[in-house]
Order: sequence, then C-alpha cells, then structure tokens
Amino acid sequence: MKWADIEGESDTAPGRVQPGSAKGSAAAPSADPRPVRQSRPGDRRRLRAACRPARPDVTLPRRWVVVVLMAMVAASACTGDDNGDAAPEEVDALYVAVGASETVGQGADDPAKQAWTQVFFRTALPRGYRFVNLGISGATTARALTDEVPEAVRQEPDLVTVWLNVNDIRNGVGPAAYEKQLRDLVRQLRRDGKTEVLVANTPPLDILPVARGFGALANVIVRQYNDVIAKVVRDEGAHLVDLYAAGVAARERGEAAQLISADGFHPSTAGHAAVAAEFAKVYATLKLRQPAR
Repeated sequence: MKWADIEGESDTAPGRVQPGSAKGSAAAPSADPRPVRQSRPGDRRRLRAACRPARPDVTLPRRWVVVVLMAMVAASACTGDDNGDAAPEEVDALYVAVGASETVGQGADDPAKQAWTQVFFRTALPRGYRFVNLGISGATTARALTDEVPEAVRQEPDLVTVWLNVNDIRNGVGPAAYEKQLRDLVRQLRRDGKTEVLVANTPPLDILPVARGFGALANVIVRQYNDVIAKVVRDEGAHLVDLYAAGVAARERGEAAQLISADGFHPSTAGHAAVAAEFAKVYATLKLRQPAR
C-alpha cells in the first residue's frame, strides 16, 4: 500500500421625589403634659431622617461631587464580580489554520468538533477569538502556498497554525525544496511580525502502521525535515510545536497506538486532542498582540 492511497480528498420615567410641605396647623391640647405634635404633610420623611444619626449640614461644591462620582466609577471598574473574581479576558482577534487533512480533522470521529484545530480553538484561545480553517486534504506546502496562504494573509490574522510536512514526504519533496517553500510560506504568514505563527514539525512516522515498511528510511527523512522546520521557525520568528517529541513520549508510555485512527495514518480522536494540547502548550507561552478591531 502506498502512503498516497491513504489520505482522502475532501476539499434591559425616572421619578422625581417632591419635598414634603413645611406648612401645618398648631397642635391641640392634651392631657399628657408632654406636647403632642400632629402629623403634617412632609413629616414622614423627617421622621425617617430623625431615625438616622445626625450628619453635618455640608453642601459639597459641584466640582467635588463630580470628582467623587468619577472616583466611584473608577473603583467599580477595578473590581470583579460579587465574589471578587476578575472578569474573563475577552479579545477581538482572528485565528487561521493552514494545513492538510489533519487540520481538517480527518481520522477524528466527528471532524467538525474533534479536529485538533477545533479543540485548540475552543480550549486554548481567549473568548472573542474567531476561527477560519483553510486546511485542504492532501495539501503539500506548495499547494498551501497557492491555495491557502493568499486568503490567510488577506484575512490579517493575529494567530496562524501550520502543520504541513507529511504530504511533502509522501510526494518525494526533498529537504532543500521543502525548506524553500516552507520559508516562503511562514514569511508571508508572519506579515512582517504582525502575525504569530505556530509551526508543527513531523511526528515519528515509524509508529504509523502504514509506514512500518519504510523503517529506517522514514526516520532519516523525518529527521531531515525536522531540522529544516526548526531552522525556518528560528529564522522567521515563528514558534515550534514539537509533535515529534510528543510522539516519542507517547510511544514510551505505550500510548502511541490509541493516538492513531483506524486508517493507520491520521490521528484518532484522542490523537487530535493530543495535537491540540501540544499547540496549546506553545500558545500559553506567548504574549500575543490582542488589538481592538
């Protein structure tokens, strides 16, 4: 079986209180030697006031009132909810995914919800982020340069993720050609530093059932590709997501098999979640520009 045969194509009237009247009649005599005062209009308000502790009769200048009100507003803005918790961070930013079938979600039980890009978007990014998935099943870096990158740049994203390498290997793209294409892709996506780009390297292919026949050759190619990816990421100011190290660690824990889907090639639902977790780790180390659009 050829690797090329595995990946399918799926392209919510303020009232005004009037002051009580000060007029009234004199009180009638009483058997009680203490004077008895009859209720008059406006007395209720004064009786309520009498129950409160006496306060100095001070009238603040209007400008003082303004200052006090402004201070109260500022203080309320610095507090959270009734429990003292800060309000959750909310931004207005855009995340764009560039990649191939893994980026689309192939191998997951429910790609629309369980693709690693969707999991990363829902669990790692602050509220207010929007997400555009430009991934194309079967895409190589060369195809992404023509069919994904122009639209990604046009969208002016704040964050881009890139996972493009396995299809290039399957199609025989040499390390030198791959480096040139990947550098061009990352440089365009960076938009002179306006966009943060997270780039995944190649996971260990020898753990894939469909690649077992390639043995040592697969390991050599993966090593060459990952050297190229590390160099491009460093040179272009992007950020490396080390899926290779994550794959090796999973194999050492005896968990590699459960991360691969039934087709023997793409990540399973658990595998997509694991990939999202690796991207989330790198994202958590960044202090991204969060502009108000």
